[in-house]
Amino acid sequence: MWLWNNWSLATKLSAVITVLILAIVAAMTLFSLDREQRTLQNSLQEQADLQLNTLIGAGGDSLYRLDVQRLQIIMDGLKTTNVAVFARFYDAQGRVVADAYHPEARFNTASDAFGQQLVQSESTIFDWQADMLLAGKAVVAGKQRFGGLSIGLPIAPFEAAIATVRTRVLWRVLSPVWLGCS
Repeated sequence: MWLWNNWSLATKLSAVITVLILAIVAAMTLFSLDREQRTLQNSLQEQADLQLNTLIGAGGDSLYRLDVQRLQIIMDGLKTTNVAVFARFYDAQGRVVADAYHPEARFNTASDAFGQQLVQSESTIFDWQADMLLAGKAVVAGKQRFGGLSIGLPIAPFEAAIATVRTRVLWRVLSPVWLGCS
């Protein structure tokens, strides 16, 4: 602290202004990163919702008729495209009737907890997990709920995009500061 008292007024002002500028740059960087991350999250959620709607369009009639063979064909097709890392159709009680990756889960007499939650839900449910975005919604015709559908999209590409954005933002913010200091 005694060093501060020995500095000239110009040096003190320069130090204070530099600290303020660095604080503003840091705050704007954090704000920008947060905004970009939310944008990417919303984009992945929209992608999941679109995928759900497409699969409901493809399998809604089969689920209504409980045509398990047709539903499983849809799930097998989804598995071969590698779009999702998890996918299931549920009946009206939330039991798994078709599964892309875990065939042993089918025909279980116990209801799946997430399946029950979907069947009772009014909107799309998003559950961010460690390795995927789990999304699902009820399959409804009129006022009747006759099942649900869930998919899991991998978040590795999402995390790679976040890392790229983070690097880009930090580079854009810190390069002028570095150039100003040299």
